[in-house]
Amino acid sequence: MKRLLPALLLCCGVGQADKQPRRPKLVVTIVVDQLGAWVLSERLPYLSKQGGFARLLREGTYVREIDYAHAATETAPGHASLYTGAAPRDNGIVCNERFVPSAEAAVPLRAPALLDDSTHEITTKGTTTRPSASLVDLRAEPLADRLRTEKPMSQVIALSLKDRGVVFAGGHQPRVAIWYDVRSDDLVTSSAFMQAIPAWAKTTFEASRSLRGQMWKPVIPAGTLPPWVIDERPGEGAFEDEKPVFPHRVASAGAFRASPFADRLLLDLALAALDERRRSKDEPTLLAVSLSSNDYVSHVYGSDSLEAYEELYALDLSLARFMSRLDARYGKDGWAMALTADHGSTPLPETVVGGRPWCGKDAKPDRWGRPCETGFRVDQLALSAALEKATQKALGKDHLVVGVADPYVYFSDAAQAPQLRPRVVSTVMAALRATPGIVEVFDTMQLPKKCPPVTDESVAALVCRSTSSSDTTGRGRSGDLYIVLDPGSFFDSGLSHGKGGSHGTPYHFNRAVPLLVRAPGLVPAGVVEETPLMFSSFVRTAAALLGINPPRNAVPGTNLSR
Repeated sequence: MKRLLPALLLCCGVGQADKQPRRPKLVVTIVVDQLGAWVLSERLPYLSKQGGFARLLREGTYVREIDYAHAATETAPGHASLYTGAAPRDNGIVCNERFVPSAEAAVPLRAPALLDDSTHEITTKGTTTRPSASLVDLRAEPLADRLRTEKPMSQVIALSLKDRGVVFAGGHQPRVAIWYDVRSDDLVTSSAFMQAIPAWAKTTFEASRSLRGQMWKPVIPAGTLPPWVIDERPGEGAFEDEKPVFPHRVASAGAFRASPFADRLLLDLALAALDERRRSKDEPTLLAVSLSSNDYVSHVYGSDSLEAYEELYALDLSLARFMSRLDARYGKDGWAMALTADHGSTPLPETVVGGRPWCGKDAKPDRWGRPCETGFRVDQLALSAALEKATQKALGKDHLVVGVADPYVYFSDAAQAPQLRPRVVSTVMAALRATPGIVEVFDTMQLPKKCPPVTDESVAALVCRSTSSSDTTGRGRSGDLYIVLDPGSFFDSGLSHGKGGSHGTPYHFNRAVPLLVRAPGLVPAGVVEETPLMFSSFVRTAAALLGINPPRNAVPGTNLSR
């Protein structure tokens, strides 16, 4: 493959060529949750030559990394940044979860950051009394809204296993915005976006129930993986009474979403949605799919587990089948695809140097800065209890710390008193800095109102761009303290307590993700770009493929399309 010259790509809006090829009727954006740039770069040689990634490499441009400009490398900030082209400070989405007041409890409770009490959850059985997600906190224009503004008859379809994988891609007026609820093992949406789950989605989902109870078996040909990839690696988690070794029975909703079968469901839903889309002669369709199984597999088993290799291999084959179906419906030149990720991944803390080929005396300097030192899983509940105990002992008061919700510490209203807050901050910071795995703590009230430019990759700048401004109040406010962990550590995800992997830190291996773009006649084929690009290159390229301007708040970036 040839290397792409950056000078050919440096434009920030729609391509400027005098004679444009015909733009595709369908633009597909794929976000593979927790697919770090280092993971794909390392594993491409072990994927099938007939797989989806191999086709994207042959027919499109592979940017080895686009880099996020924020420290909170989590799903909600990542997806919001991708689809707005703006960092969390400007798009308003600063976390996955936070503590919010509760009518049922005397203290704030931890809840999903997107939860909006003014909405209702809608399932395949109808509307419930439970609240659901909305875009009430989003302060930047998403790609879908720009598309609907410039091309009102266009269609937007957004699908994922997670609400935060759907809502930023779908925007405020999607035709379809559906995700999966593991508690009820059902498809759901929010009254903020739809009024019912359509019949085609119900039919497709019911067909997927036949996958429950099946065995997830390894399919990568024997002898093709490197020797450091082993089954039942130390630190791997598992579901229920399972062992962390193949095969795995997909017996529960949790096991289903942490398997390649859930990827298959989402791609089947995507095809069904396209069959039912309203036809328009001139306006394009944006199909946005966030594939979350890679994230759940990596959380439970670890991103360096055999399961993670197998999940990516199976996803690769599913993508190839999906692309073949698009060929049949639209023709090979009738659709385009941009594939990326919302954040990277941290290796399992138990993985020794022999299992980390980038470490050791003969290893070359690692492009991604992956850790070689042992890290820690930081338990958020245990840390919350320790901070409460520390403030009780030092200040003689209870309930000054509400809790820890990665990456923030939240204080109670009582702790915000002007004379008391500095003492609470000092006490909690001292306790945090004495905790294994924590290397720095920032008081979010002391961060500058104007952050350094996105080209500044210092930890302080990345943290600043991960938080809301110091004068923000209400729902969109950051926690009181921002915790930075060391490179080998992460907050325990809780999916397999004390086991498995995660992400969320400001280091390069968590901020760098791949970008592959296929658009015949619009994007060069068979090209690999080694120069890192800004994260906003994703949305600028997608906007160009759709024939529209990028979202208003998008920071400068590279448009890969003509």
